[in-house]
Amino acid sequence: MAFSIHIADGRRRIGEIQIGAFSEYFHAHGGWPLARFRAEWRSQLEAVLGRKRKGMLPTTANSTNIFLAWIIYRHKRRLYVQQRYFIRRGFDLIKGRIDPRRIKDEEGTKLSEWSVSLKEVADFLKKQPNQSITAQRASRVADC
Repeated sequence: MAFSIHIADGRRRIGEIQIGAFSEYFHAHGGWPLARFRAEWRSQLEAVLGRKRKGMLPTTANSTNIFLAWIIYRHKRRLYVQQRYFIRRGFDLIKGRIDPRRIKDEEGTKLSEWSVSLKEVADFLKKQPNQSITAQRASRVADC
């Protein structure tokens, strides 16, 4: 098992997430610089490894009405990851409220979900360039 999220092709803004045997490419859309996506992913993962119980790994950040993110839920020593679409209408991508984890939709159909250990996420973060979260947050303000 393994975990990673990264920009696979910066020129085309293609990212990739790996959660165990599952892997998927996505477009890192929007007005954010790629460095801001990386900074937000790291910040959210560190927060969930700390005390937070849920977080968001955004892959679309623009002014359209719909955006995409990977939602992470911590339960004991594991993280559960689900892909979600959001309708923007006043929703703040970073400060937005994340609904509680659901494993079934309204019709009772099981939702797609992947799981990874906290250790695997911690190992992923250790392999990444050591960046100050404070510096990353400062760059987010400058990007707005």
